[in-house]
Amino acid sequence: MDQDLLIGLDEVPWFRLGSAGGSDSSAVPELIRGLVSPDAQIRTQSLRDCRWHICHQGTVYRATARAVPFLLRVAASTDVPDRAGIVDLLADIAGGAGYVQVHRSFMEMDRFDDSAELDAAEVRERREVKAARKAVLAGTDVIAKLLSDPDISVRRAAAYALAVLPERADMSAAAILDRWPEEEDATTRAGLLIALGVLAARTGNLGVLPAIMPSTANDVPVVRLAAASARFLADRSDEAALHQILDTVAEGEPGLRPLRGGPAILDWVIGDRLPARLQYCRTLARDTDAQIRWTAVCKAEELARGWRSITPDCIRFYSQASSDESDQVRSAAIIGMFSAYPLCRNSQDVLFYYIERRTEDFNPPRGSWTWRHYDPTWQTLVTLGRLGDPRLLPRLQAAVGASDPPGWVGEVLNAFGGSAVELLPEVIEMVDRLPTPEQTGDIRLVPTLEWIGKLGASTQASVARLEALLPTKAGRAAAKALGELGPIAQQSVDGLRRVLERTSDAYAAWALWRIDGDPAPLLEVASREVGYRRVGVRAVLGMVEELGPRASFMAPAIVRDLDTVNMWDRVAAARAYWRVTGDPGAVLPTLLEEAKPSKCGIGAVEALGWLGPAAREAAPKLEAWLADDERHTQTGRTNDVIEYDELFREKCAEVLQLIKGS
Repeated sequence: MDQDLLIGLDEVPWFRLGSAGGSDSSAVPELIRGLVSPDAQIRTQSLRDCRWHICHQGTVYRATARAVPFLLRVAASTDVPDRAGIVDLLADIAGGAGYVQVHRSFMEMDRFDDSAELDAAEVRERREVKAARKAVLAGTDVIAKLLSDPDISVRRAAAYALAVLPERADMSAAAILDRWPEEEDATTRAGLLIALGVLAARTGNLGVLPAIMPSTANDVPVVRLAAASARFLADRSDEAALHQILDTVAEGEPGLRPLRGGPAILDWVIGDRLPARLQYCRTLARDTDAQIRWTAVCKAEELARGWRSITPDCIRFYSQASSDESDQVRSAAIIGMFSAYPLCRNSQDVLFYYIERRTEDFNPPRGSWTWRHYDPTWQTLVTLGRLGDPRLLPRLQAAVGASDPPGWVGEVLNAFGGSAVELLPEVIEMVDRLPTPEQTGDIRLVPTLEWIGKLGASTQASVARLEALLPTKAGRAAAKALGELGPIAQQSVDGLRRVLERTSDAYAAWALWRIDGDPAPLLEVASREVGYRRVGVRAVLGMVEELGPRASFMAPAIVRDLDTVNMWDRVAAARAYWRVTGDPGAVLPTLLEEAKPSKCGIGAVEALGWLGPAAREAAPKLEAWLADDERHTQTGRTNDVIEYDELFREKCAEVLQLIKGS
């Protein structure tokens, strides 16, 4: 192997350069060395780790641009095996974005980050993104030469990489034209055509595309489809190309699926022709490759998350895919149904059958909250609970009675709500068996306490157990549960007062008010928190909202929180001010601004309904959302978009009636 490949690698000050996760990039040089290792396992792991450090889920960092020259050298060396993945990495780097750019809406929604800090971070990131792309562009000639590489997978990857570099379109098009007569692999020829189509679409210049088209007329189906797709990419008015594409999809041809980005290209070409896109999913679902069938289910999920009208058909598609021989495909189908749970009541049998087929008892790590968003077993159990399926109750009862209850037990209890009230005595015994929260985090406890509180009914034993938890790490959850129970939790008043004396905790004060009716402790705590534009004050403002006119003396302080930097706090302040004063003047601008398809926006829309006809200027916006088939709700996670979009639309319909007085 050429020893010059990695010359200069150790001269880069990697420890000064940032990479994913906020860490330095001191691990990068060793990972790049791993790419040229004779050990295939080391090469695979090194590429995976390179992606984590310098192009993490499409985001790039300061270290990325400095790594690119070495990646180009390795990619160009025919002595190195498995280079296609490196070329793919270079393409992803060229199309990379900054972390804040990608995650800003989530950061503002859930982390309360300061807008000025995020603005500064984005300015810094734009420089890093530009530098990374410039580094890849400098190697366009290297990538173009890879079109003639002896490795077919490298040639395919090179075609894809050239497509994302429109700044060098002339060089790329010339290289493709030179390669075209020599290329014998049909899938690679299809990739060359798609690259030309993408470059034409991005530059507005057809380049060499017309010169190649005549030679594709009698080629194999994948090349003819790629040619039609390239024509349509270059000219969206080419109806003949579009009809050829749609006819191919309708006939069940595999399409461009062997190409990286091929299915996405077809998605873009087909656009909002939803039946055709779902038909393409069905075609992919018949493939012998389980990975392709998994892709089909994921694409159906994208459709359901994007448009309401196609969601029922997607759910039926999930139901069929849930019996696939591949566990990966079945899991994806179940996750799709979980995401659409408000609309999949007719699929309960499919979900229950999935649980019945599980031979192992799923039991995730006790301290982990992340598993629940990705595991199909958890999602199936929660979905069945939300749908109130009584067939699940015996399994839930067995889990509650187990010596070491499974990690999902609290979440599923919460999903069932009052339908599982008969299990309350056994649940209290389970809470007694769980580890003391002072010693370990436990994902089972907090949701179980939430469930107990939401029941609105209790026993002396359950109140005593909740009171015993007040001094522990679960104390806030216990206080919330006691407050939810209200007067029937009277025996816990002394314990809550002790907590309040020690910590001035708002939840303890709120629970006292809910139990004995005295608002004074809560008003005292709230008056110290509200009005200082502190990020994260929404929980206390929510309590003030419940107090209503009792908190009228706090109105001037609440108004100040209308100017806080966080959308959640602004909405909470607007809601609280209206409940306290009944005056719409100060809150209407805030509610109109924040009434948008998002979790936070649901609360703003609901509050507009309280204002009634005074909020009539919101009516056109609400009507437009209700008429739009496309889903717009932003949640920060993909698997609850449908749930919150349906809730948002339901709330819009209710509020529209209140505003119009009908």
